[in-house]
Amino acid sequence: WSSDVCSSDLRPADTIIIRSKDPNRLAQVSGIDVSESQNIWIQQLAVTPTAGISTARDSALITVRNSRGIGIVANQVFGWTDGTYATDPDGAHFDGADNVTFARNELHDLGRGVVFATVRDGRMTDNTLYNLRSDGADFAGVQRIEIDGNLFTSFHPIEPDHPDFIQFWTREAKIKDTHTVSIHHNVMLQGAGIEIGRAHV
Repeated sequence: WSSDVCSSDLRPADTIIIRSKDPNRLAQVSGIDVSESQNIWIQQLAVTPTAGISTARDSALITVRNSRGIGIVANQVFGWTDGTYATDPDGAHFDGADNVTFARNELHDLGRGVVFATVRDGRMTDNTLYNLRSDGADFAGVQRIEIDGNLFTSFHPIEPDHPDFIQFWTREAKIKDTHTVSIHHNVMLQGAGIEIGRAHV
């Protein structure tokens, strides 16, 4: 599907902010796609696929590629709220991004919550993630990452899924030497889903 908020090769010297006019009535968009850009802050939007549009597993409502200085903050991000999870997209994918902030977002009814791949200087803080099919947060080849104050709960896997609250890997990652990762003050609960009880490194 096409995204309502797109940025390609946008590089302002100062940070620009894209947000709802009224924070109590979030503007709804079908997706956010940022590529080859810098200094963009996106906040206080409702990001969800448009009814009738097919979504594929491993697609994402928010994608940030080959960019730096990007903030995704205080958004509502959710898939189909029908109680099934077979066709829900992922929440957010960061790929080849530096100096990114993913904070104070609420994510639910998704495949995976968020994926950081080939990311340096990233912050995932104070997010709430629930009603997910698979992993809460995946990190593939990352450096200087802070994961702080997030809540993970209520996972609903479909065979052969094996969800993790937080997962790291370097196999097939572009950055092989993952280092300087701080994980603290996160809460991981079973909630209304199955028992998981693990972070996987």
